[in-house]
Amino acid sequence: MALQIEGGLCICAATPSKVVVLRYNENLSKYCIRKPPLCPLSQEIETSEPCSCIHFTNYSILIGTNKFYEIDMKQYTLEEFLDKNDHSLAPAVFASSSNSFPVSIMQVNGAGQREEYLLCFHEMWLSKGPEVFLIQ
Repeated sequence: MALQIEGGLCICAATPSKVVVLRYNENLSKYCIRKPPLCPLSQEIETSEPCSCIHFTNYSILIGTNKFYEIDMKQYTLEEFLDKNDHSLAPAVFASSSNSFPVSIMQVNGAGQREEYLLCFHEMWLSKGPEVFLIQ
């Protein structure tokens, strides 16, 4: 799947130690990495853990490595996806800060509705199996 941003297509790939965002270059007829100063955020993002999942939204790319992160493709920023200040997300924030790593992410609502995602973690402390949290 590709993400259409500013008239260009983007794809995302992962290696064991980084996530790479590539944009299609019409002149070269291939996908290329855009690096600073063309792009404020280097499109090669070093990760402490291998990427386990990638999900495209209308304007960003959600990735799961040691935590869930969001790459905003309009502002070229990278930040943690879960808001630590939202107390309703406390179990998911705890899971992402412990040894429970992201496994999968998917959008669970239809087009035109408020964005809602299903985040799946490997395990939780004091849990006997995978835990699933619904994040709005």
